[in-house]
Amino acid sequence: MSLIVTHPFTLVVTVAKIFGLLSAKTPSKTNWRLFLYSLVLVVLYVAILVLRFLGNQEKTEQSLSKVVTYLHVLCYVAVFSANICSNWFNSKSFIRGLIRLEFFDYQIKPAVEIDYNNMKKRFYASFGVFWVIFFVVATVDFVGEIVLAKLDLITWISFYFPFFYNSFGLFIIYSTLFLVSERFSCLEAILIKILREESLLDLKQFTLLFLELNEICNSMVANFSLQIATTFLMVFVIVTTNLYLMLKMHLNTIQFVLNVNFFLVHFGQIVLIIFVFYSVNKKIREIVSLSPRIFSVNGKTKTSLKEQIECYFLMKENRAHLSVLGMFHLDPSVLLSMGASIVSYLIILIQFTDNMPNLSKPRHDGGTGSMRSSVNR
Repeated sequence: MSLIVTHPFTLVVTVAKIFGLLSAKTPSKTNWRLFLYSLVLVVLYVAILVLRFLGNQEKTEQSLSKVVTYLHVLCYVAVFSANICSNWFNSKSFIRGLIRLEFFDYQIKPAVEIDYNNMKKRFYASFGVFWVIFFVVATVDFVGEIVLAKLDLITWISFYFPFFYNSFGLFIIYSTLFLVSERFSCLEAILIKILREESLLDLKQFTLLFLELNEICNSMVANFSLQIATTFLMVFVIVTTNLYLMLKMHLNTIQFVLNVNFFLVHFGQIVLIIFVFYSVNKKIREIVSLSPRIFSVNGKTKTSLKEQIECYFLMKENRAHLSVLGMFHLDPSVLLSMGASIVSYLIILIQFTDNMPNLSKPRHDGGTGSMRSSVNR
């Protein structure tokens, strides 16, 4: 860890350590204290789940409520497990990627100024906003579920423990890819200087740096793919079932606020990830779109036409894939696809349950009617 000396990287590493999302000391060594810390978190979550189901085993539930409950629990278990697996198996690769970014900075320093202070301020600002949003969401949910709905505290914790853990895992993903995006911005500035013949780096050096940063980006995305995939699966299931129960139940103002609160916080998670992926991809596209202009400087630089052609095709054909588990790319169109799928599932669910009037009747048990109080009481 002593190799990582600049502010943006140390902040990301520190936050990851605090929330049990990192257990590597170097690219080849494990920090056993951090590993033990993450193992304690696993034991704690297992204990919470055991207490949660032992405490509710005598309570009767509708069949639909059981299905929804188990679906949500399985989704949160999957998300928590994905973060733990990423910690245990990808921490060394994550540290290696940060060190490669560090060396990358040293290589581009002669050609462009890197504003570390601004990155540090933006990190603190985003971290503060993240905390405020999480605190507001958790407070509203706690008051509605625990105080008003009288939901078991252990049941509430069984949802919020993995949700809290995954939320800060997503923050680490966002922060890391933001740093990568800033490096692509620096490369774009260097390329513009090269085209103006104002850069200390030549085209071949720039191309090698571009390829290096794309490789770093691909390795980072590979480290995060399991977390992102399970998060999208969780959000899809939770948003679909939440909207379905909202449509099938008669909600008052408090009930509606709680359900919208729970819906938006999960939907906001995938919007955040899509945004940062889109930002990185946009920077890459801007650099590639500028690459044909390298032929206009022929004869003005020491780079031959053959080298220009080689550099052009290397940049064009070796862009970062930014795909999750090699299955899908994250861009705004994903929101449209998810929205269409959610609507389709809602139509199917409502169509098949219209002949089951007992499911559409409101529960008069004094609860708030929120999703978890409806399915866990």
